[in-house]
Amino acid sequence: MPTEPINSLSANESVETSVSEALEATSGQRYDHAKKAGNQGDLVKHAALLAAVSYIAYRQHCETFVYAESHAGPACHTLQPGGAWEAGIGAFGRRVAGVDEADRRWPALHPYTATAFRHTPCAGSTYQGSHVLVHRMLTRADVTPRMHLWDISSHVCADLRLRYRSEPGAHISRSDGYSGLAMLPYVDLALVDAPAFEPRRIAQTIAGLSIKETPFLCWIPRIGVDSGEDPVVREFRDLVAEDYFVGTAQWQDWTPGLCGCAVVASPELQEPLSAVMTELLWAMGWRP
Repeated sequence: MPTEPINSLSANESVETSVSEALEATSGQRYDHAKKAGNQGDLVKHAALLAAVSYIAYRQHCETFVYAESHAGPACHTLQPGGAWEAGIGAFGRRVAGVDEADRRWPALHPYTATAFRHTPCAGSTYQGSHVLVHRMLTRADVTPRMHLWDISSHVCADLRLRYRSEPGAHISRSDGYSGLAMLPYVDLALVDAPAFEPRRIAQTIAGLSIKETPFLCWIPRIGVDSGEDPVVREFRDLVAEDYFVGTAQWQDWTPGLCGCAVVASPELQEPLSAVMTELLWAMGWRP
């Protein structure tokens, strides 16, 4: 466990890679946030997140679960025809006949399939954001959720306040979640999921969480460049691998743009997340 924030990234200290820019490079079109809901990255993130929540809640016999998310996003999206979900949750849906079949073939993915995958996704249906899935899982398990959610968009915060208007344990803040996470005295699980890849801020944030012994999960993109993988993304992953669990997925050949993702997490989450990543790679035909 690190004893001080990570503060060295030699490749390029000022780099900031926008996931939207990476997707635009891949598609040649302007990035539409709504079209990414349920994509391959969401599949990895949500499967890992719900496995981590289930593991912590069961291990700690939680009656109340404190969840924090640095960049929450809207409560749900409507899946659009031709959207990126077709290669993500849509492709996963084609590989399983239902929840019972998924449990038989991919038992480590049960928290995800049971919470987010009760029906085969289709255009026009909705797909929930991370915090909604966590809330649904906890309430179904008779665990009381307490949620701290941040977003810099006034429209998103209005959406979140409407979604959680009857939840006294939900705290919505219009601000950057990096500083908000650092101020919380106690969290059962924190999700760091920024819309832009800022290696220094992310590294310092997760190091600060580790110092407080706060379990965390962090999603980062894997960006393809002509020579292979973006060197700063690769260096960041190599750097944090010394202290944390790192699971990777590559879902297409290296081409300019978003070609995969990585999950960085607290060492205590290695057991459930290793199983989830292994099953996802196998189920989807991805490479690590």
